[in-house]
Amino acid sequence: ISVEWFEAKLNSTIKILEDHFSKYRISDALMLTYKLIWDDFCSWYLEMVKPVYQKPIDKTTLEETVAFFEKIMKILHPFMPFITEEIWHLLEDRKEDDCIIISKMPEVGKIDKTILNQFEFAKDVIIAIRNFRKEKNIPNKEKLERFIKKNNDEKPDTTFDSLVSKLCNLSKIDYTDEKYVDKKLFLIKL
Repeated sequence: ISVEWFEAKLNSTIKILEDHFSKYRISDALMLTYKLIWDDFCSWYLEMVKPVYQKPIDKTTLEETVAFFEKIMKILHPFMPFITEEIWHLLEDRKEDDCIIISKMPEVGKIDKTILNQFEFAKDVIIAIRNFRKEKNIPNKEKLERFIKKNNDEKPDTTFDSLVSKLCNLSKIDYTDEKYVDKKLFLIKL
């Protein structure tokens, strides 16, 4: 699901970048590229696909991640040509004339707005849990349980639950109709 999310995010960003370039908004394009690399790729995506301690990353995820990184290098190339060209040739063995400067910019692919919205909610939940740990001085290595109060008979969206569990070190995620839970547990309203 992490790969699907980043692919949608990358395609969404490429679409906005094309608009910025067509209107000569170079500063906006640079800022958008910076946020894609720093916030989305480095801060979220790499953390999402990071394997468990001392375990290797699976081959498919590694290949997708390298492909994403190559697209990011193409996007960054107009702003940092020499560095991206060097990285481009270090990523894989390429012929001398296979340069990033003459390669095509990535094209907009499928943009799954549903997964983008689902991740924004999951991101808010992850940030809330991390803030809760910080406020209550609960170490990150200590496992927590999370109970989510459902609204009426609403069916919960569990798309990113495994990711939330991984990034927040949760032992359990349950959906409940209860108003309150015990002190070592915490409740988030949907």
